Amino acid sequence: MYQYNASLVLSRTTGAQWESKNLSNVNINSIFLVYREVYLTLTVVETGETIYADLMAEQNEFFAYQGNVNQWLTHIGNKTLTTVSVLPNATIKYAKYADVYQQNYKLSVGKMGMNYPVGYHVSELPDLKLRHRDLNVSSQVLQDHCLTTVNGIIHNSAKQTDNDNDLWITDGANSLLKNSVSHVGLLSFLDIGKIKRYRIDKINIQPSEPGTSLSNGIYFTIPEDIGNKSFFLVLGGYLVFPQSQVFWRLNTNFFALKLQRLPYIDRVYELARLSSIKALEAGATNIEGILNNSLLWSDNVIKNYMTMSQSFLVTVETESLKTEKINIRHTTVPGRFSVQNWPVDPLIVGHGRLAEYWVERKDREFQLSIKDPFAGQYILRKTPDTSNTNVTPDPDIQKPYQHMSGFFLQISSN
Repeated sequence: MYQYNASLVLSRTTGAQWESKNLSNVNINSIFLVYREVYLTLTVVETGETIYADLMAEQNEFFAYQGNVNQWLTHIGNKTLTTVSVLPNATIKYAKYADVYQQNYKLSVGKMGMNYPVGYHVSELPDLKLRHRDLNVSSQVLQDHCLTTVNGIIHNSAKQTDNDNDLWITDGANSLLKNSVSHVGLLSFLDIGKIKRYRIDKINIQPSEPGTSLSNGIYFTIPEDIGNKSFFLVLGGYLVFPQSQVFWRLNTNFFALKLQRLPYIDRVYELARLSSIKALEAGATNIEGILNNSLLWSDNVIKNYMTMSQSFLVTVETESLKTEKINIRHTTVPGRFSVQNWPVDPLIVGHGRLAEYWVERKDREFQLSIKDPFAGQYILRKTPDTSNTNVTPDPDIQKPYQHMSGFFLQISSN
C-alpha cells in the first residue's frame, strides 16, 4: 500500500508554474481536469521507500473515479505505479513573443554589407535593419536569443560586425514590401537559453531511401554535433518541432524529415502571398506567377525550399523544450482574439504562420489584433498534388477566404 506525503502540480492555465499542493482530500477526477501534470510523493508502507508517482499516467484508467487521493490509494492497493527518479525542476521558463514596434524598435530597409547613396532604389535593398531606440539595448542579445518574423514568416538574421548595434533581417525588406504590410515580431528564448542557427547545404540533403525521391523522405546533416541541446526546424519561415515520423534526430548531427506530413503545398502558396518564392524555381515555364504542381514535389524544388533564406535548423541551450497548444477565444471581429492576461506566447494562424499581433486593454480583458485576418482557400486544392498542372496561387473563386483561426503555441523548458 501507499501513504500520501505531498504533490507537485502544474495547472492547465497559460504561463502556469509548478506548485506544491496538498491533494490528499481532492477528488481524482477533478485533479485530471485542473492540472496537466501531477507528481505524488508517496511512501511504500511495506518497505518505507519514498517514490514519486506520475498521476497523469493513470488518467485513462481512473478519469471517472469519484474518490479523493487518499481513498484512491487505498483502492489501488499494491498496484504498480509509473514513477520518476526525481521530481521536475519547479521553475518553468517560456519563450516570449513581442511586436517590435510595441517594444520601441525602429526599422529601415537596406542591404547588409553594402554602402548605398541616399535615394538608392528601395527595390534593390532586400534586408531590414532593426535597432532599438535606446542605444544601450544590445543587438547581440537579439541575435543570440531571438528569432525575427516579418508578416508572420520567420527570417534569418545576422550582425554586420561585432560592434554594430544593428540587427539585419535577411530578405526582410523583400517580405515587408511584398504586400505593403509592415509587421515585424520577435520570438525570444532569452529566459530559456541561447540559440544558434544552422543553414542547410544542398549537398547534405539526400533521400531517406536510396533510389527514391525526396518527396518520400529526407535525410540531412549539419556541420556540428549539437550534443544534448534541444532543436527545431524553421522551414520556409514556418516552425517545425520534433515529432515522430515528421521531423526527428537520427544521430549527433543527422536528421530526418517527411515533408508530405506537413502542409507543405499550402505553406508554399501562403508564402507566395507573403514573401518572395523566386528561389524555389517552381514556376511554370514562361508564365508569370503560376506554380507547377509536379515541380513542387521535385528534388530540385524541395532542396531549394530547405536552403532558402527562411530555412534553417535552430538549437536551444536546454535539454528539454516542450510545446503545447493553448486555445484562445475568437471574437466576432475577423482577426481579433481575447485573453484574460497580457499575452506573451507566439500566435499561430493559417497553415502554421507565426502572426504578429498588437495588444490592447479592453475593459477587463486584453484583445489581440492581427493585420491579415483571412486564410486563403487556394485553387490548388481542386487539383491533385501529383498532377502535372500549372496552378495560379490565387484563391478559389467560389470560396476565396475564411476567417483566420488561431491558437497560442506555448514553448517552455524546465
